[in-house]
Amino acid sequence: MAISINIRERDILKFILDELNDNKFNSKIKFMLGDSERVSDTSMLIRRFTLDDATERMDVVEELNESTYMTDRNPFIIVNVSDLNPQFTALNTIKEVTYDGTVGFLVCEENPKVYMATLWALEEIRSRLIQYHKVIRVEYIDYDNLSSSTKISEDIKLIVTSGGLRRDFIDRINGKSYLYFSLPITILATNYGEFANQEVISIGVSSILEGGSTKMFPIESIEWNWGMGVDTESTQLLNDKDVTSMLMAERVRHMPKSKAYAYSCVVQIDFRNPLLKKIFKDSRNVNTASATEVWTIKSEIKVYNETTQTYAVDSTLTHETKLYLTTNRPLESLSKGEKYIFFLGFEPKYGETS
Repeated sequence: MAISINIRERDILKFILDELNDNKFNSKIKFMLGDSERVSDTSMLIRRFTLDDATERMDVVEELNESTYMTDRNPFIIVNVSDLNPQFTALNTIKEVTYDGTVGFLVCEENPKVYMATLWALEEIRSRLIQYHKVIRVEYIDYDNLSSSTKISEDIKLIVTSGGLRRDFIDRINGKSYLYFSLPITILATNYGEFANQEVISIGVSSILEGGSTKMFPIESIEWNWGMGVDTESTQLLNDKDVTSMLMAERVRHMPKSKAYAYSCVVQIDFRNPLLKKIFKDSRNVNTASATEVWTIKSEIKVYNETTQTYAVDSTLTHETKLYLTTNRPLESLSKGEKYIFFLGFEPKYGETS
């Protein structure tokens, strides 16, 4: 039986390090995965790790002081990742793991320019990882053919969420101040399945035009769903045929004459968006004109291409339909200090199809 290698913490750590070093200040600030240990009041022992098999050993011991806290005259930031606490989904062919850990940073405060550049880099990284979707390609040896130098490659999809960047405490080493930061991070890693992050929804209404056509507005919904409207009138299949088989007779059933798609979503109201502003106004002024307007909803799905290693819209999955806005109201009762969050329900007129 072929040996299947599950998702490895090593690959997740490399992903974290790559994302940390992908920032606007990477020419000045270098993040290195490692660990730190206070030796005395005047020194600290640094164990720096590399995840590149071809270039270095897994660990290098360095003495941290005013001179060794520089790499080629550029400062580096020691990154420590706590236990990732993996939770595996027990399936035979689908690999899925949820990691939940904390990323720690040791930052020197003595150089104001370096310190501020580090803070800006960390804020940039945190903002990107709040809701992040990426695919990484991993490789591992073929355990069924150990003599082969060819590695097995696999694409792993990642959904990442992060929390707030927290300043934990200040320590003084050799008369220098170092500040510890921490960033909670959760990573869902899987080799199978698609995510709602890949879908882009656009909504337009017949009363807002651009170039003679309905203007479409990309809408970032909090949540969304779709269903099907079914005509209450039905028709019976095989109603003009002689039934010679009782087995087939049991299969005769009524089918709706017509059906059409419906859609619902929850959105935040922002008056800078003309469509959302109209939705808010119409919710307080229901009239014949607004009730009969035709709304267009377009859904586009981005699919991962393993050859180009990028996401691109798959036109075969694009769906566009025309509906009526029948439900337009706040999701819940309102009170001061709360956002306007609206529930929108779109339904077709019975007998019409998209």
